[in-house]
Amino acid sequence: MVSPGVFRILFAGLVVLHHSTPLRLGGWAVLVFFVLSGYWISKMWDEKYSNAPKPVLTFIVSRWWRLFPVMAICICLYFLWAGAMQGYSLDWFLRQLPIIGSTWSGTPLPPQWSLDVEMQFYLAFVFVAVVAMGSGAKWISSGSVWLFLGSLGVAYSGWYLATGGSMEAPYLGAWWGLFCIGIGLHKSEWTPSKHMAVALAAVFVAGTLAMIIWPETRSGFWISGSEAVSRKLSGEGLIAHWPKLWLLAGILMFVPYLALNVRQPSPRWDRELGNWAYPVYMFHWIPRDWYYAHADWERPVWFNLGLLSVNIFAAFLGGWLIYVFVDKPVDRWRAHWLKARLRSPGSAN
Repeated sequence: MVSPGVFRILFAGLVVLHHSTPLRLGGWAVLVFFVLSGYWISKMWDEKYSNAPKPVLTFIVSRWWRLFPVMAICICLYFLWAGAMQGYSLDWFLRQLPIIGSTWSGTPLPPQWSLDVEMQFYLAFVFVAVVAMGSGAKWISSGSVWLFLGSLGVAYSGWYLATGGSMEAPYLGAWWGLFCIGIGLHKSEWTPSKHMAVALAAVFVAGTLAMIIWPETRSGFWISGSEAVSRKLSGEGLIAHWPKLWLLAGILMFVPYLALNVRQPSPRWDRELGNWAYPVYMFHWIPRDWYYAHADWERPVWFNLGLLSVNIFAAFLGGWLIYVFVDKPVDRWRAHWLKARLRSPGSAN
């Protein structure tokens, strides 16, 4: 079983491959991150933010601070690379500030849709936490209730996908059940057996490989961001809906694995890898655009493989540079600010 940081950087790599090759598993990886987000946000609220003098304000500012700097620098880098900002008005730039709703009118960085959903979740979570605590509700501490709410949400997500919905919908309603499952994992403190976790994950991997190969379902997995490659590999047919449902079911199969993964020790080097995943996720669209602008499907395979290798290397290198020179120092300031607020008069001991 891989460590938490290795797990996150590997899943960020799935997103890079999703946007750079015909294999489409990046959307599934992001939905798995939603489960992890539900777990960590709930855990941090109980252990940290709820002890602040103004917990709601502290929570919202801290989480916005965690997301916005990397998002903003990647948007700026994209415009510098593209050399133009046509189609993006001052009003559009102002809508980027709250993150919520920032992608509803278009964005040059499609991965930003998940940040939109994340920020929506933060507001929804803190609203439920405050209302429930204020009314004395006991269910907020019940992991079984959150897991039940998560199951209802996943059922709704399945209906949404089966009726033609996108796995990259920037609306919390489509994915709130995944966050609830993560909250339930924290609240219930469920620790499954390692054999069960590995076995279910292996079943999902084997089933996915079979569907990738099987002609009736492979068009649901083999398609790319390039329309030319899309037509070449999968024809003009629509992607089947039930591979999407299999990927959603695969998240549930991975829940026991996630429950064990988040409870593993994470040394400093592992945390560095995990933190590196976010800048890679946001930055990779820029070298990806360069790759598709220069790829030529009439040239030899080695030519395009060379471009693909440069693209992937640039995605991880650029993400590392952003992490070291932007994300890490800015997050250090955020940590100092948060620590000062937790120590201020009126905070819990």
